[in-house]
Amino acid sequence: MIAGLALAACGSAPARRQSTNRAAAPARVALSAGAALPSRAVVAVDMLSPQVGVGIAHLPASSEHGGRSYLALTADGGSHWQVSGSLPRLMVPSQTYQVAMAFISPDEGYVTLLGANRAVFTDDAGRTWSPVKLPGRPTGLDLVGRSLWVTTDLCPARFIPTPLCPTDLVTLRAGQLSPTVLPIPAMGPVLSSPAVRSKTFQATLLARIGIAAGIAAEGQEGLPVSLLQTRDAGRSWTLLQNPCDRLDVIGLVHPTAQHWILYCNLDGGMNQGTNQMWDTTDAGRHWHLTAEGSETGAHIGNIGAGMSGDLTLSGNGRIIWLLGAVGGITESTDGGHHWDSQNIDTGGYDGRIVTVGATGGWLALPGIGIYRTLNGATWTLLP
Repeated sequence: MIAGLALAACGSAPARRQSTNRAAAPARVALSAGAALPSRAVVAVDMLSPQVGVGIAHLPASSEHGGRSYLALTADGGSHWQVSGSLPRLMVPSQTYQVAMAFISPDEGYVTLLGANRAVFTDDAGRTWSPVKLPGRPTGLDLVGRSLWVTTDLCPARFIPTPLCPTDLVTLRAGQLSPTVLPIPAMGPVLSSPAVRSKTFQATLLARIGIAAGIAAEGQEGLPVSLLQTRDAGRSWTLLQNPCDRLDVIGLVHPTAQHWILYCNLDGGMNQGTNQMWDTTDAGRHWHLTAEGSETGAHIGNIGAGMSGDLTLSGNGRIIWLLGAVGGITESTDGGHHWDSQNIDTGGYDGRIVTVGATGGWLALPGIGIYRTLNGATWTLLP
């Protein structure tokens, strides 16, 4: 035995492997720049104009070029997409809820995996990527001009059912890879000392109201959620009145700097529960209940009891959209009191409506395609 090993080490040829009748599986080759991508593969979009946009497309492992995610470009409003680059190997989002993106131009932008400490920047349309040093796991992302904000949590373990996570606000100027990091203080009813780090089961950036101003939400499951406002990019925070009481804060949009619209709900089961829409015209000092719907019959307007997971405002500030938890888009043109619905097939997936222009909206649904509206009322599945 020892002699045989010595002989092999001196250079004897290894034994020839017996042949088999099974053919080797063909190697999957990445798509090259300019290759066409189907719109149903697009999991996220960021429109820069009504015609030009950037997207992330994922091809499943079962396809010829599968198991890869690509950065894609459109020049015709989302009807056709072409590869501009590949995402890094460890970034393969297959659903919209897994990824967030913010692009300043077709060449320059950020992509991050939500719930995972992975964020990258490109300035050449995805041909090359640079890692961004984020503390913790991103939970929200928002871009105003060339100023990017990201909220992150620092949970030690993601498997805890309702983790209490210290949260940070991360700010970057476009092109930066090492951001400014500021802790979000605890200012709610549970952790009342501003000197204590905020510990929340979620910290979602709800709105940017200008370059240095924004609102975040913090709270614990079963307890009131607090709304916090900053006017200096996170260096200091003030506590706002939250009219939603024990409901979950879903979204906040702002037609003007003083006029805000807040949506909150509480799921009672089977995607039915309590919906509320609140309105303020003095930047959160006083709120007015615009709409309410619930299974128990409480109602103001016709918002109904169906759960929605996304609140979006049109570019002209006149239309607000709610994306149903199990399908359908409802739109209001009177600040949320009256709603009209359009049934669309979402496949039950979470999504986010992206807006650009006065009344344009885009909704990417993996495996289904991209819905688009140009007039704010009629949504069409693009070919």
